Amino acid sequence: MAGLNAWLLAALGLLPPLALSAFVALRGDPTRRLVATQFCTSNTLFMLVLLTVALDQPSFLDLGLTLVLVNYPGTLIYSHFLERWL
Repeated sequence: MAGLNAWLLAALGLLPPLALSAFVALRGDPTRRLVATQFCTSNTLFMLVLLTVALDQPSFLDLGLTLVLVNYPGTLIYSHFLERWL
């Protein structure tokens, strides 16, 4: 437990909400899936930022920024098809 610091503990604290939102994204109705997917993405981004600081690995921050840039058009496409089918 020598390598465990406050940043890693904070990242571990975000795992249960991530698991719950991933479950809702897999099992919920389409509208809840959209909200759960957005929450998963924001939660993952926070975890990547915390891991960047905890492990001093700047590439994790680049991965988080890429995730945000890819998620926005994906959400727009999903909501467009959701509106069409509902």
